[in-house]
Amino acid sequence: MLLRTTLLLVSLLGITPTYAQPVSHTPPSQKQLQEYYQSGKYHNDIEQKISEAKEYLDRQLQEPKKNRENRLAIVLDIDETALSNYRDLERLSFTRNTQALTGAYMLGGAEPILSTLSLYQHAIEQGIAVFFISERPNTPELMAITVKNLKSAGFEQWEELILKPIDKEFSVQTFKTNARRHIAQQGFDIVLNIGDQETDLKGGYAEIKVKIPNPFYENA
Repeated sequence: MLLRTTLLLVSLLGITPTYAQPVSHTPPSQKQLQEYYQSGKYHNDIEQKISEAKEYLDRQLQEPKKNRENRLAIVLDIDETALSNYRDLERLSFTRNTQALTGAYMLGGAEPILSTLSLYQHAIEQGIAVFFISERPNTPELMAITVKNLKSAGFEQWEELILKPIDKEFSVQTFKTNARRHIAQQGFDIVLNIGDQETDLKGGYAEIKVKIPNPFYENA
C-alpha cells in the first residue's frame, strides 16, 4: 500500500524518478505539495478528470440507456472533491490528524473546487439529482456548518446530504456503499460517483467512478 501510494504521489507531483534508483518511501514534503498546488497542476489534473466525467454524463443525457426509467443522479464527496481545505491543510502542515482536520471543517471556510462546481451546476441545469456523501461526522453542529459552507461555495441545492453516523461502527467504505445503495433503492440511477479516496468509490451502485487527485492525505 505504501509503495503504491508513493508511486501515485510521485506521478501527481510530476516527479520523475532517476533510472535504476529505488523509489523513495518518504511522503512528499510540504514544499513539494505547495509547489504542486501553486503551479496550477493540481487544479489542471482535477479539471481533466472532471471533464471526462462530464463527457460521460452528457452521453447519458443524449443517448440514455435502453429501458432507463429512473432519474439520473451523481454522487459527490465533499472534502477535496467539492470543497478544498487546502488553506487549512497548509496551515496545519498537511497533517493527517483526524481531529485537526475536523477542527478545520468546523471553521466552514473551505473553498469550492471550481471544476467540480461547474459539473455540479451543469447537472442541476439538466435536472440531474445531486447527492453529497461525506465521512464528516454527522453531528448537528457539523451538519449545519457543512450545509452553510456548501451553499456559500455555490453548491446551493441537492437531493440529500449524507454524513457518517457517529453511533455506528463501520468503515468509511461500508458507510459510503450503504449510502449509495440507499440512493439506488429510492429509484435513482447513479451515473457518476466522484471522490478523492478509494473508499469513496469502492462497493458498487454507480455506473462510473471517478477518482480525482488528492496528494495531501489518504484515508484508510
